[in-house]
Amino acid sequence: MVEFGPDVMVHVRPDGLCGQVSAASLRVLGRAATTLVGVDLREFVLDADRYLLDDLLTQLAVGEPGVPTAFRFYTVDTEWVWIEACARLLPDGVGAVLSLRDISMRKEEEAVLVEANDLLRRRATLDPVTSLPNRGHFIAAIERELRRGHREETVSAVLVIGFDDLGGYNETYGRDAGDLALREIATAVEGALCRPGDSAGRLEGAMLGVVLPSTDLRGAAAVAERIRLAVAGLDLEHSLAETGRVSVTVSFACSDRYAKADALLREAMCEVEVARAAFLIS
Repeated sequence: MVEFGPDVMVHVRPDGLCGQVSAASLRVLGRAATTLVGVDLREFVLDADRYLLDDLLTQLAVGEPGVPTAFRFYTVDTEWVWIEACARLLPDGVGAVLSLRDISMRKEEEAVLVEANDLLRRRATLDPVTSLPNRGHFIAAIERELRRGHREETVSAVLVIGFDDLGGYNETYGRDAGDLALREIATAVEGALCRPGDSAGRLEGAMLGVVLPSTDLRGAAAVAERIRLAVAGLDLEHSLAETGRVSVTVSFACSDRYAKADALLREAMCEVEVARAAFLIS
């Protein structure tokens, strides 16, 4: 049963070398049992995973029950398989028995599941058109920066960037072209942000947002101008616009110690803040 079972049974001597190895070794590990006798199994484990088998053998050496451990094992040349090792200490200090099972298929299924979960997580947090954080996650970012600002007694700025006449653009060039233009604007907005803490998101429709930690009105105005110039630099045609090119309107507001994210956004979106931005930028 041992010889024809799904697992490789390995007797590991107290010196860490293999004593006896079942014939399943050739089928599971790609190595004949005779080639493993007198050899340290760790020689065939990927360097990055070797510590896992080290930990398992150390547990056994001090009399602890071995926790099932997975690692990558070289079969031949550079080919490897995922192996799960279960271990049991033998009495009278004669070493331990390892049961080795190929779990490569299970690992592949786990990888597919992880990728699917990552995709779902990205879809739940990112806007599908711009690949920026969606409204919910962008507002959460504002709230985090406001809490930090309250603790550190600093102000934060929120910018709202509006695609001028996106509706007219869609009517003229089509919805797909409008999405592409909005995506290019989002890329330009991100490119205009200089600090690691600055972040952008999509609010709704034609509007994007930016949160700038530790930034006053003057700093917000400077970033607003960089964004305006970055979008102008895209040189996207818009036949209905006065200039014949796509443009954006940027408005902004700064927090105080009592500011809330939704109130700050509303302030940044109102006409008086647009007028303030135009005045400060000029």
